[in-house]
Amino acid sequence: DAFKPVANVLEGAKQQGKATGLISTSEIQHATPAGFSAHVNNRSQYGDIAEQQVYQNIDVVLGGGLESLSPGTSKNARKDGEDLLNVLKDKNYDLVQTRDELVNRQSSKIWGSFAPSALAYDLDRAKTRASEPTLAEMTNKAINTLKKDEDGFFLFVEGSKVDWAAHANDTIGIISDILSFDDAVKEAVNFAKEDGNTLVIAVTDHGNSGITMGNANTTSTYSSIPVSAYIDPLKKASMTVEGALSQLKEDRSNLVEVAALYGLDQLTEEELTTLKSAKDLGSEMVKMLANRANIGYTTGGHTGEDVFLYSYGPSKLTGLVENTDLAHTMAQFMGFDLNTLSNDLYAPATKAFTDKGFMTKIDLSDKENPTFIAQKADVTVKIPVNKNTMIYEETSTNTAKTHTFDTINVYNGSEFYVSKKLINAVK
Repeated sequence: DAFKPVANVLEGAKQQGKATGLISTSEIQHATPAGFSAHVNNRSQYGDIAEQQVYQNIDVVLGGGLESLSPGTSKNARKDGEDLLNVLKDKNYDLVQTRDELVNRQSSKIWGSFAPSALAYDLDRAKTRASEPTLAEMTNKAINTLKKDEDGFFLFVEGSKVDWAAHANDTIGIISDILSFDDAVKEAVNFAKEDGNTLVIAVTDHGNSGITMGNANTTSTYSSIPVSAYIDPLKKASMTVEGALSQLKEDRSNLVEVAALYGLDQLTEEELTTLKSAKDLGSEMVKMLANRANIGYTTGGHTGEDVFLYSYGPSKLTGLVENTDLAHTMAQFMGFDLNTLSNDLYAPATKAFTDKGFMTKIDLSDKENPTFIAQKADVTVKIPVNKNTMIYEETSTNTAKTHTFDTINVYNGSEFYVSKKLINAVK
């Protein structure tokens, strides 16, 4: 069962008749939003993730990842030839690509792709990509759209790039994007206070970078050093390291100005020499600012400490909680069991159709578009990968009918998994 699809809480909410939403500041196909909407063997399978997300019929999807919706030559462009933007139009989504378009639309189904890959850091947005919405604006729009469903809604929101800032040891990126996420949480909590029957959970995936207030500089001065010694050097920054480096000229002639954007003003001779000779300028800049602000880091990778959990509303979580219990808590609050749901949505197709007397095979002639085929007498059933459809053909009547479901078909490289609804629709 290692690669058997496991149903997620967004899918459970859909089965309850609730509206659903998915928001991230990374590509919407990135690991965590994908975990709430798709089923693949590897997180890098953006093409499969994007296709599954489109055919999941999620009501509101907002974030980056535009390049994975259409064929092209870029890294994450589609390889299967399908233009998902056309599919979204056929599914009556209101497609938006700017903040103004998002704010002004009143549709019940909205798909917003605001960048080819990830969105800008919040601190950089005004200067580098002013047309993108903030995380709080996306959250507000999603809530106001989804709350119209009388059955309720499930909304996933990720402030994604704080993770990337932590990997880069970019103190400014970490702080500014956490504040941006805090603004989004406020939108959710304000709604929950007014609604009275909404559970809000705010949590991180994992620790990252081992950031500390205090480093080797403060070994013998921690008892006397003022808070300003940590804060003031950081307040000088007006952009993250990613944003500052985006302003760097190819010949580095404006290096001093770029360093100042990151708060590194009045460079010493030693600092200037270090930056001028740096092979990885960003790495040296983040080290330099951390040193000035007495900030410590233990790694550019993940860390294993317990993380903070915030919750508000009925059935809120408290205390020390196993991370995998969060999904079951959300499912219980919405009235379903995830294990039962997994069995209902993802049954092995080969066994299910063999038990019905069909001969089965997986057609891999088009490697980008595997298809499950089941045949019995004059009936042929074709189940395409990643979609929510089944094609039912009868040679005796020369007919072919496409059936649509509220579930998707998943292929894990060796087996197709389909819903019991689909199986039961086949006689």
